[in-house]
This record gives sequence, structure tokens and C-alpha cells, in this order.
Amino acid sequence: AGIAQRRLSFSLPYAVVLLLIGLVLGFVDLNVNLGALAESIHVWRHLGGHVIVLLFLPPLLFASSSSVDFHVFTRVSGQATLLAVPGVLLSALLTAGVALFAVPGNWNFTTSLLFGAMLSATDPV
Repeated sequence: AGIAQRRLSFSLPYAVVLLLIGLVLGFVDLNVNLGALAESIHVWRHLGGHVIVLLFLPPLLFASSSSVDFHVFTRVSGQATLLAVPGVLLSALLTAGVALFAVPGNWNFTTSLLFGAMLSATDPV
């Protein structure tokens, strides 16, 4: 994904490129017989969420944190905290309010709040 991103010189984030590659492979797997690659895709598709979090989250967090400039971090930490805590809470509440009335079905406030919390994440990783 990184090689294709550099060669084709487009500016999508790396995580988005990986998501698109996964979507294309999943779609192709459903419609075309890929042989051994299909077996590998099947294993990845049925991998548990805990395994994915334990395998992929630490390297992603390390890669992001190792490239942070400490002086810039200390300078903007107050604004970041202000956006990360009350900003995300407000966003989750507003999204839950909209989902409570706009989503068809029988959603209660708890379900709508969970939906709002999922959509109000501060980091796409």
C-alpha cells in the first residue's frame, strides 16, 4: 500500500489506502475464485476482534507516538485535551440526538448514544 501510494503520488492517508485495498480484496473474493489467496482472506475475515486489537493497535500507536515532536505536543496539549474530551462528548450527544429521531427503527437513547460515541472518534486509526 505504501509503495503504491508513493509511486502513484496520491495523498490519501495510509489507513484509508489499506481500507480500500481490503474492500477490493473482499469484493473480489466474493465474486472470483482466488484459490490460496481466498483461504487467506477467509482466515483474516474470521479473525477475532481481540486478536486484531492486540496485534495491530500497539504498532499503530507506537508509529504515531514516535513521530510526535515533544515541544509541539506540550504547546498544544491544552487545546487537544479541550477538543478530545468535551468536544467528543458534545459530538457524541448531538449525534445521538439526531440518530434518536432520524434513524428508522426502535432505538432508545442508550443505543443512539453508543452510535454517537462510535461516530465521534477523534482518530480514524
